[in-house]
Amino acid sequence: MATHEIAPEDGKTHLATKIILAVILLLFVWYLVADRLTPYTASARFQAFVIPVVPEVSGYITEIPVAKYNLAQTGDTLLRIDPRQFDLAVRLAEAALEVAGQDVGAGTAGVAAATAALTEAQVALDESRVQAQRVFTLEERGVMSRAQ
Repeated sequence: MATHEIAPEDGKTHLATKIILAVILLLFVWYLVADRLTPYTASARFQAFVIPVVPEVSGYITEIPVAKYNLAQTGDTLLRIDPRQFDLAVRLAEAALEVAGQDVGAGTAGVAAATAALTEAQVALDESRVQAQRVFTLEERGVMSRAQ
């Protein structure tokens, strides 16, 4: 029969094992506490309030006067939008207004010319009626022939 001898327990091995287990236990406790104080995730997801900032107009941002990590108060300017496109839009609108005013003036002049032409045509009609009446009267008296 073969007998196996078991090595006597070494005190150094027990001490090393206890130290390793203590370090593993301390790391586990540290991981739990650290996760509560500063959560960490590999998927980089977190929950927070999202407040959309939407301007009333769109354009290129030229300046952001708010400093990073500072609280903004109601009424504080958060962004400055380049005013050049709005100035151009105003100038275009003013030019369109001027053209519309000229069109109205031209339309008014056209109405005045049409009114003058109508008056001239009415005068010519009245003149033709007077001349026709005179010719008919002369023809009845026999001064003019029917052919004339």
